[in-house]
Amino acid sequence: MNTRSLGVLLVTCLAWSTACAQEPGPDLTELPGWIHAALTGDPEPKAAKSIIKPMHTNAFIGTWTLRDKYGRRIHYWGDQHRLIFREMRDTVTTARITVVDLQSNVKVKMSPSKEMTHITLEDLKLEQAGYFYELFNDTVIATGRTENVMGQTCEVLLGANSNKDTTTYYRTTVHPKLFADLKVWAVWLCREGNLEYLSAFSDRNAGSSLRVKWKNQGYSTTAGDWYFEEITPGKQPMPVLPWRPNRIIEERFLFTNNARLGRLPDWMRERINRLPAVKPLVQSTPPAVDRGLPDNRFVGNFTAQTMTRYIDEHKDTTEQYANYTYWADERRAVISVDAPHEKGITLYMVDLDNDVAVAAYNEGHSYVIPRLYIGTLERVGIPELMEGIGIELVPMARYRTILGERCELHVSMERWAGHYWYPEHPTPNPVLDMVRWMQPGYIQSHHMKHFEDLLAFAAKGRPMPYAVNGTYLTSFKPGKVPPPAMDLSNYRVMDERFRDFEQERQEYERDKARQQAISIDHWDDVVVPVDEGDSTPKETEPVIEEAPLPGPPPPVVPVCPSNLAHDQEQQASCCLAAGGLRHQGNAQPIAIPAWMQPYFAEGSTTILPAGDRGPVKHNSFIGSYTARMTIHDTLDGITQMLYLSAWQDSTRGVMQLELVRGLPHTIWFADIGANTGVVANAIGRKAVVSDLHRVLLVDRLREPGKIREFAPLHLEATGRIDTIAGMPCTQYDLIEGRDTMDTWTAAIAPSPFADGPAWIPLNEGPLKTFRLLWKFGDTVVFRFQLVPLLTLELLEYHPGASTPPRIDLGRYDVIPVTALGSTSGRP
Repeated sequence: MNTRSLGVLLVTCLAWSTACAQEPGPDLTELPGWIHAALTGDPEPKAAKSIIKPMHTNAFIGTWTLRDKYGRRIHYWGDQHRLIFREMRDTVTTARITVVDLQSNVKVKMSPSKEMTHITLEDLKLEQAGYFYELFNDTVIATGRTENVMGQTCEVLLGANSNKDTTTYYRTTVHPKLFADLKVWAVWLCREGNLEYLSAFSDRNAGSSLRVKWKNQGYSTTAGDWYFEEITPGKQPMPVLPWRPNRIIEERFLFTNNARLGRLPDWMRERINRLPAVKPLVQSTPPAVDRGLPDNRFVGNFTAQTMTRYIDEHKDTTEQYANYTYWADERRAVISVDAPHEKGITLYMVDLDNDVAVAAYNEGHSYVIPRLYIGTLERVGIPELMEGIGIELVPMARYRTILGERCELHVSMERWAGHYWYPEHPTPNPVLDMVRWMQPGYIQSHHMKHFEDLLAFAAKGRPMPYAVNGTYLTSFKPGKVPPPAMDLSNYRVMDERFRDFEQERQEYERDKARQQAISIDHWDDVVVPVDEGDSTPKETEPVIEEAPLPGPPPPVVPVCPSNLAHDQEQQASCCLAAGGLRHQGNAQPIAIPAWMQPYFAEGSTTILPAGDRGPVKHNSFIGSYTARMTIHDTLDGITQMLYLSAWQDSTRGVMQLELVRGLPHTIWFADIGANTGVVANAIGRKAVVSDLHRVLLVDRLREPGKIREFAPLHLEATGRIDTIAGMPCTQYDLIEGRDTMDTWTAAIAPSPFADGPAWIPLNEGPLKTFRLLWKFGDTVVFRFQLVPLLTLELLEYHPGASTPPRIDLGRYDVIPVTALGSTSGRP
């Protein structure tokens, strides 16, 4: 990012701040008429009519009251489509009020006070937002007891779940309509105060209950005991609520999305949001820039499909399909892939005249809101495919009919190229258009992998093939047609053109500081952020300084006489002699722990004698894990991946770093009990043996066993859950200053990273960045993202004892650290 770009961003962000200050208040005309009238005091507007199909029609009309043993109550009133919940601290004090309109999917949250009622407008239910049961069970058993609740005899059931939590249900058969309604909409209120317990009264396993009680749950739910105090069927007058005076906050998804949208061409906006554009936002959007992108050569649409088959232990052959759709005219295009077995639905659309690209991702989970990113065409294109894939294809005189066209098979001598089927009547290749305007650098480009099968169609100098390997066209229609219809209104909008200036400034500074870290050639210059207090020595945190090793002796370089240059045999002898001079100091076998010996060549090591080395710190975690770090160079668009595999038991550890998967770059061995560390590096094929404290000597960290407690992290739960490395993980937003980072944590103990300072060289090359895993302390992070720079994720996690990994280092020279002769070679 250069100074000119920052200047443009400054002007844009200042305009954005002004636009936000001028943003109009909530549009109450979009509310149901009765809520609009109650909020404004005006007559109910005749034209105010919901355009949404009712989410549910209540069978129970009337009132009921729930209470707990502390005197707190929930008073309910409802008719066919309206619900009112009043949560009371006691018989007279109202804590909060929730009003729901099932016909319009509207929820009104009211916090009354003496001066004013604070009101928040929200959606009752959002698709894919994720709704949970605060009290749940995996199994229910009958206790054989009965108890009386509200004059009704109830059967007592005991529910238990995998967290070893138990809940007692008092099952009933009265008022089936009431509990049938609860079963539909109670879970949608799972985030609303005491209403989160409503779903337990109509449990899927326990059925309808007049009373539910539970002990402290394994997570955050405290013990409780709620029961129905009164149920009155039949129409009742609506309770009087403190609607006015009020202060209203608009949080409905459609409206908050609209407040994020800048300038868009009409054909894109109508597919993303039906509300009128906010004029200040449109005016403050950076103007469109002519990027010089040529017209699309193909105008029309096509569809394609990739089928894969697999067999697992549960069932026979399963077929999976990835479906592609493509539409384009001269200056616009839309491409999407629907692959449920991969990562859901990915969509990309572009308008070359308006300098706009849109990327949308729907993972398909019921608890992950889809996201839609909007950006400019400043950095687009796939350079390596811009002219097509350079392969030489040979016709095979084999034919098949695809879409009514006679196609001939072409193959390449390159194994990776596969089979291409070309029609007799060549047509423009739309994939060669795609590679010019896809993949903007800052719009989550890692989802490009979904289009890899389709990008294989871009053979250089060739027309559009009708099939490549397992991907084949299912329709191909040149000619101008309107863009496809689609509804993206349930996608969370992230307009990347409106970034906060301070965040941009900080990102600019981070980019400058981390450019060296992004290059593999400069790993030793990585600067890892540390806590502010780490820079000053403290009594409880000693700073460990490394004593410099003696300087290297002058090198001895044997020179082959020039008159031997013609004699290859003599010259080889000379070079062998030179090699002997280089290694003559390492002729003696090096003593290492017995379990390390099988890794190296026979005779290069001896067994380290046993001895009393005093008390040592034992690792708390026993097992293994593999992590992957993905680094994105935001300037050059280069993505690099590092793989870290660790194994450890109580006193031993092995760690492998791979720059290319399957090819170890550096391997660390540690034996805490023997105070021995070995660093084996593929460059030079040397394994350096030293005392363990040399390997662990790191800046501002502590000796093994002296673990400092870090300040608590500022984590905000998002409510999303995913499985990472076979473990259920919860997503949190990590807030540091004005930065928000994406973290996924697992509720496990002990942490596999807690023992890091005891045996892992956290100051060595790329491992500096892996300090992140250790710095989180007791919070076990399985995935961490600092968009767009860094992603750190666990791929495998295996707790429990196992044998050390098998690695062949038989060709490595085993040398003591003193043979290196300088601190630059310190392990």
